[in-house]
Amino acid sequence: MAGLGKLKDPKETFQSTLLVKRMADDQVCRRVLNLRARTVNEIEQTNRRYYRPLLGTQSKITNLLVVNDADDPTATLSISDENKNHTNPRITVYTVAGSAHHEELNAPRDSDPQSWKDARKFIVKTISSWL
Repeated sequence: MAGLGKLKDPKETFQSTLLVKRMADDQVCRRVLNLRARTVNEIEQTNRRYYRPLLGTQSKITNLLVVNDADDPTATLSISDENKNHTNPRITVYTVAGSAHHEELNAPRDSDPQSWKDARKFIVKTISSWL
């Protein structure tokens, strides 16, 4: 991609390098994915088209963890309480405060925000409980 600098720290990932300028990334993400404020009708259409088979009480889905990042523009496309489509009690939804583009999934660092550390623990604990 044009305009991206070389990695300076061997522990950096391509993703974390992009996230140095999160606001610019969010603007690109919004433009590429055509994300914008959505109407109630558009949210309901998305729910009906993509999520109803997962969400209804008739769904046989179990052991599904949906991790959303609070600062990620794509969160409007996900299953969440905010989108009013988290209706299946067998689906676990977790929102990571202060994170975008799944920063919490990068290699842990001492300087990571507590919300990322908590998210990592929650993910491991949840998946371990299913095994």
